Amino acid sequence: MSYIGKDTEMRNTMSSAHDRFSEQYDNLLKKADCYLADVLFGMSYEFVKTGNRLLDVGIGTGMSSALFNRAGLRVFGIDGSPKMLAVCRKKRIAEELLWQDIAATPWPYPDRVFDHVISCGVFHFLGDLGNLFAEIARVHGDSGILAFTFMTADGARPEGTAYEHRMEGGLDVFSHWSGYIRSLLRRHHYRCEKEVVALVGNKRFTTMVARRQMP
Repeated sequence: MSYIGKDTEMRNTMSSAHDRFSEQYDNLLKKADCYLADVLFGMSYEFVKTGNRLLDVGIGTGMSSALFNRAGLRVFGIDGSPKMLAVCRKKRIAEELLWQDIAATPWPYPDRVFDHVISCGVFHFLGDLGNLFAEIARVHGDSGILAFTFMTADGARPEGTAYEHRMEGGLDVFSHWSGYIRSLLRRHHYRCEKEVVALVGNKRFTTMVARRQMP
């Protein structure tokens, strides 16, 4: 895993925080009435098939992948928290788990190896998502879906701005404008098929399902 400058501190802080509450993570989400993983799976179900290869970017404890595993998909996951991966490994839902800082690209996968890519509850820990979307597009096949969530920025988007930044519990947290996310999808030849906004506590999260549209 590699980090540079201020990003080093941010990524290490985030990984350490996730390590600390890895054993309680699933219960914490339930207590917070956070059902983003269920929403993401339900919106994705019509596009996936048994035997498809799915990459979960920031798989954590595997909550987002568990339902895809039950549906017969082959799950692969990457995450920067070794203790979260240890919890996920006990669930036996993934064919392969890799300890990897998702912001450090390229990832150790060949081009176009996955049928689908998902990422749930991850993007709000990152600011600029340009490199991440480029890497997702690289490992994603010529069809299939990209399904993900992001914390939604409120109000009008200032020109040239991608996100709002704030500190919560000692962690850097980012809200993104839908227009910024859509520009990344267009750049990498995705078309948004479904979009739902839901509240988690007092925060708005958007779940999007996009299909690959190769030129």
